[in-house]
Amino acid sequence: MLKTIKVKKKLNLSELIEYISESRKKDTEFVSNYENLVNVDYIGQITTVGKFYNDFFIVEVEEEITRSTIFDCLVRVEKDRVVERRHCSISGIKNENTIRIYALLDEELQLIWEAK
Repeated sequence: MLKTIKVKKKLNLSELIEYISESRKKDTEFVSNYENLVNVDYIGQITTVGKFYNDFFIVEVEEEITRSTIFDCLVRVEKDRVVERRHCSISGIKNENTIRIYALLDEELQLIWEAK
């Protein structure tokens, strides 16, 4: 069982426009670190307000977890013990005794893998 997680990404203006296009965002406003705006209307038309120099935007995207996704903190649960690892992937922590693996996401442990 692998799931998806929400990840915050830092995008420049061209990356943001590509993200808007690919995700088909509509009726949304994005504010840069310098308070410049990118507006997307109800039909998907993009307009900008401000002078963009080294602006970046923080967007939350959903990504699928893979066995090689690196997490800040993982917890492996076995029948008789619990093991914590920092900066590790599922494939780096999982062994033949693993029952469940939890990741610390948004200051909360969330189940990301479970034996069948």
